[in-house]
Amino acid sequence: MVVPYPAAVEAIECIQPTVYCKGREYEDQNNDVTGNIRADVEAVARVGGTVHYVGSVVFSSSRLINCAFNAVSKSANNFCRELATRYTPEDFRTAVDRFNRLRVLVVGDIIFDRYCQVNVQGLTSKNRTLSARFIEEETQAGGALAIARHIAAFAGSVDVLSLAGPEPWVDALLNTHLGGRIQHILRRPNFTTVVKLRYIESAKRSAELNKLFAVNFLDQEPPGPEAEEEVCRALRAIVGNYDLVVVADFGHGLLQPRVRELVQEKARCWR
Repeated sequence: MVVPYPAAVEAIECIQPTVYCKGREYEDQNNDVTGNIRADVEAVARVGGTVHYVGSVVFSSSRLINCAFNAVSKSANNFCRELATRYTPEDFRTAVDRFNRLRVLVVGDIIFDRYCQVNVQGLTSKNRTLSARFIEEETQAGGALAIARHIAAFAGSVDVLSLAGPEPWVDALLNTHLGGRIQHILRRPNFTTVVKLRYIESAKRSAELNKLFAVNFLDQEPPGPEAEEEVCRALRAIVGNYDLVVVADFGHGLLQPRVRELVQEKARCWR
């Protein structure tokens, strides 16, 4: 039976087992970073069953990969191991739970990643140019917008301070990806909204996508002094309203020295 839920509580309540078995690695509930085992145990007790821990201790594939292979750098691996000796999974859960009270400001370049999927048909006979049939196009929010979306899963509220150009299509995308929340996207008449267009094709023998080539829509020079002053003015007006400021520099000119210095000087230090 396939259970269409992320945990086992619903299945336990449906089946009402007399005995519910879990691996020995779950015997110490503090080692369960998901927190699901506690809910399982409580559900088994409610239906009158008992929990038994059986077998030998096993580890998840993610843990085996992280320990045995170079999934992260040696220094990062050592840092995580040392961190695990000082803090329990419960400590980490408590710290993450504290994020839901945070008001966060993300300052950085917004990028729209546009993917144009095509089907390569061959080469033209005259000048050997790649010829492809258009299938579909999709635009995703990247850069500071993507960072804000991820933080929003934990924090109480997230806003974005960034630059965008005057292009009329930007409004609809910002409304879609920002969900109508209060934001601080400064529209500059001489600024080109950063778009990274990638032409892709599905691999014939796998679900992966092959990138054929890319076209970047961006200014050759960083925003001028007027744009920098406008960003600084907006930052001064709002930075005190946030518990945490996240800086996301993708190298497209928003984070000039004055902007960085202002963040360092005025942003709160959250603890």
